[in-house]
Amino acid sequence: MSGLNPGKIRTTAFKAPSSDEKLEHYLARIRRALGGKGNITVHIRTHYEDLIHPLLDGTLSKNQIDKRYKEIIAFERELSETGYTVLKVFLAIDKEEQRARLQDRIDKPHKRAKFDMDDLKTREQWDKLHRIYAEIIARTSMPYAPWHVIGADSEPRRNLAFAKLIRKTLEFMRLKLREFPELDGVKVQ
Repeated sequence: MSGLNPGKIRTTAFKAPSSDEKLEHYLARIRRALGGKGNITVHIRTHYEDLIHPLLDGTLSKNQIDKRYKEIIAFERELSETGYTVLKVFLAIDKEEQRARLQDRIDKPHKRAKFDMDDLKTREQWDKLHRIYAEIIARTSMPYAPWHVIGADSEPRRNLAFAKLIRKTLEFMRLKLREFPELDGVKVQ
């Protein structure tokens, strides 16, 4: 995203909800982070985390999970109908690549700050987690908000695939530069 106007791009990485956020609907914080017209917002670990963790931990009933699926689909439809372009990307790495990256974070002192012991607990549930990812992608990929799965084992190939997807999306949007007719003929002295 570095080639675009940084004043019009905002990135939000969603962590575990705060105690205040737990008191509100799980989509409320996502709504607050939406950019206005002419802006690009990048959301990392979005409302899908509110499906992943309950499915992984079994903390919600089947009815509650089905309700969340419906709410997320309706939310993304609403975004699309009100002029947002919803681009969902899943960066997929294989199990061995993830093992190597985690080990690299442990072995290299300058990368240790990126390591979290919870990553090892999550890794133990690799197969279940990837079944959950597949289910979520299958159930929530819609024509107005499709999922794009990008292989991320190779960072350069991942970055190229992501850049191509962004370019294709921006071209499809047929964006036009804003015109400033009031500046026609103005001369700076």
